[in-house]
Amino acid sequence: MLLAYMLWSSWLVLQGLLLKSYPSKLLSTTLQSFLSTIDSFVIAIALERDPNEWKLGWNIKLLSIAYCGIVISGITFYLQAWIIEKKGPVFQAIWTPLVLVFTICLSAVLFGEIISLGSVVGAVLLVMGLYCVLWGKTKEQQSMEKENYGLTIDNTQKSQTASTDEKPLGSTPKQSFV
Repeated sequence: MLLAYMLWSSWLVLQGLLLKSYPSKLLSTTLQSFLSTIDSFVIAIALERDPNEWKLGWNIKLLSIAYCGIVISGITFYLQAWIIEKKGPVFQAIWTPLVLVFTICLSAVLFGEIISLGSVVGAVLLVMGLYCVLWGKTKEQQSMEKENYGLTIDNTQKSQTASTDEKPLGSTPKQSFV
């Protein structure tokens, strides 16, 4: 789990950098889906060698594959790329721990599963970690905005001072006739 979350967060950061230099979200989503297909195919061949399991029919298997391919991979990856482009990878990453919390709550309500103490403690730790990261990111953005605002004010004051000290081109000193 730790490795999976570390790799997923690394991918979100890399995707943010990719979208800054190459903003085609559709091509990024297509490439991600294609490479995921190749990875999944290699793993599936290694794990499932029975040819009967590879046959598709008009049943729930085909529906689940189509749903995962179109909705989960296509639309979700595109929306993730859009969010990363607009708000950054941190905003996208904050939802990952919350999915676990929603899953725990919905499985208790919909399926009647018993929520264990470990699930509650894990969910609390995830949410606390999430908000610590968000708090740190907010502080970082505020300090950067203050620095940028200070530089803007300093540059504005310098340009105003420089413009009052310099004489306009083509002006001559005033002469008094007394």
